[in-house]
Amino acid sequence: MSRFRSHPFGTASDSSVTDPATVTRDRLLEVCAPRLGKMAIPDELIPQAGPGEFRLRLGLRPFDPSAWFVFGDDRAEAMAEKRTLLSTQFDDVFRAEPGTEAKSQEILDEVVGNLQTHHPNVFSLVRHELDVPLHPLDTAGRLVQDDLVLMDDSRGTLRFVAGSVCAPNRWKLAVKFGGDMLHIHRPVPEYATIASPAEQTMQRLTPERSLWRLNWNIMDNPDRYQPAGVVLRPSIRTPEAAATRLWLRIERQTLRRFPRTNALVFCIRTMTCRIDELAGRSHEAAQLLGAVDQLPPWMIEHRDMSRYIGPLRDWLTEVGGT
Repeated sequence: MSRFRSHPFGTASDSSVTDPATVTRDRLLEVCAPRLGKMAIPDELIPQAGPGEFRLRLGLRPFDPSAWFVFGDDRAEAMAEKRTLLSTQFDDVFRAEPGTEAKSQEILDEVVGNLQTHHPNVFSLVRHELDVPLHPLDTAGRLVQDDLVLMDDSRGTLRFVAGSVCAPNRWKLAVKFGGDMLHIHRPVPEYATIASPAEQTMQRLTPERSLWRLNWNIMDNPDRYQPAGVVLRPSIRTPEAAATRLWLRIERQTLRRFPRTNALVFCIRTMTCRIDELAGRSHEAAQLLGAVDQLPPWMIEHRDMSRYIGPLRDWLTEVGGT
């Protein structure tokens, strides 16, 4: 019998999952009503156009381990959402293959050490999570806002072998779990052009070098937890509607490897803000416009932005002064 508890708060249930077919008008108005975004995204994470024409890029950059985790004003809200998902839909947000405990324990040890050193105030709020005997990666996911994915390359190819994922961006853990890199990224157009460099970079990563990259989208649903496709489709026909009914969604993705077990962890910190939060940030609005304008039609379609990209561009152009 495993010493880890799988459902610490009872039986998992799918009852709280939003069914696209049952979205009510009241729910639509509730989500799209004018309100501040969940977090003002730092200026340095606002997307910008890359050099030359758009193409898929790894865009990996080194970072100091002291900056592994980022906490914001949305911490309490995000952690409450995690607790709810883990108590009501456990199998939808956490999975782990047998034999992943040792690597997951090293990840947990590193998370705890990082919080104790660089975020002691946060650690004081979550240290009680260490008292419950869960799978180590489950415990680690309850300490930080990031989603945590353990990748294993002991068989020569990277596989997704454990994950605590409470903020998926239109994908389901059950579908990607256990897959290799090609399986995980199958829906991404032209991923094959960077598949080999991505695999090689992750396999060659050493404990001495930590990497991060940025992923982004502009969406008509502010929810962090979006396991399915498009759920809400509000009418967006004007720049004003684009500003109040669209959200910039940022994923700050980090890669780290640890020496004791050779564990490789991929972390995803999701941040959102409503587009009109850029109203007083003309430089950032112009920067985002440049990134949007660079997207080719196939990527606009993949991100489901074609329905509102015109009004979005108009608003960003007006605010950005271009």
